[in-house]
Amino acid sequence: MFVILFMFLSGVNFPLIYFLLFNGKVKQLFSDSEVKFYFMTIIVASVVIGVGVSLTSDLPVLSSFRTALFHVVAILTTTGFSTTNFTLWHPAFVMMLGLLMYFGACSGSTSGSMKSIRIVLLFKLLRNEFHRILHPNAIKPVKINNRSISSSISQSIMAFTVFYIIVVFTGWLVFIILGMSMSDAYAATVSLIGNIGVATNGLGDTLSWNMLSPMAKLFASAVMLIGRLEIFPILLLFSRGFWNKN
Repeated sequence: MFVILFMFLSGVNFPLIYFLLFNGKVKQLFSDSEVKFYFMTIIVASVVIGVGVSLTSDLPVLSSFRTALFHVVAILTTTGFSTTNFTLWHPAFVMMLGLLMYFGACSGSTSGSMKSIRIVLLFKLLRNEFHRILHPNAIKPVKINNRSISSSISQSIMAFTVFYIIVVFTGWLVFIILGMSMSDAYAATVSLIGNIGVATNGLGDTLSWNMLSPMAKLFASAVMLIGRLEIFPILLLFSRGFWNKN
C-alpha cells in the first residue's frame, strides 16, 4: 500500500503537487479535469478488476482489491511493477489492463504512454462531434478546466493519436516478422511504446525481455525511444525541412 501511494503521486501533475504543498491550493488539485479522470480511472478499474479477481480466484476479498489496485496504478503510472502473474486472470480483466496501457497518468508527471489529458480531450472531441451531427449549426467549444481548447491543439491531439496507433500496428507487424506470436507481438509493442515495463502477455511479466532476439531488442529499443519522446520529435528527424539551414 505504501508503494501504491507513491506510484499514485508519481502520476499526478507535479506543478499541481507543488501548488498543493507550498501554496495550499487544494481546490486547484481536485478541480483539475485530468487529475479527476486519473483518479476515477484508478477507482473504477480497481473495483471492477478487484471484484472479478475475488470471484474467479481463491484470493481473499481484501487481497484481491489490493492486488488489482497495485497493478492498475503500476500500469497507469508506467512504473513497471508486478506482484503476481496477472495474465492468468480472466481474459476480460487482462484486456482492461491492456486498455489502461494506452492511458498513462497525468501530463507533467513521470509516466509514459499517451497521458490522461489526451484521453480526456479525445473523449470531449468525440462528444462534441456527436453533438455536431445532431445540431449541425451549433458552436460548442471544447473546454478543459473551464478554458477553451484551440482547434490547433485539438488537431495536434488527433494527429498524435493516429501516429500512436500507426506505431503500435507497425511494431506489431515487425515483431511478428521477427518471429513472435501475434499476441506476444501486440502486448510487447503496446508495453514498449508506453514505456510500461510489463505486458499483458508472457513478455515482461513472468518472462524476461532477454528472450527477444538481438534484432528484436534493437527494434524494441527504438519503439521505447519513440514512445518516450512522444513520436513527433522522432518524425522531425526524418523531415527535410528540419535539416534545412534556412
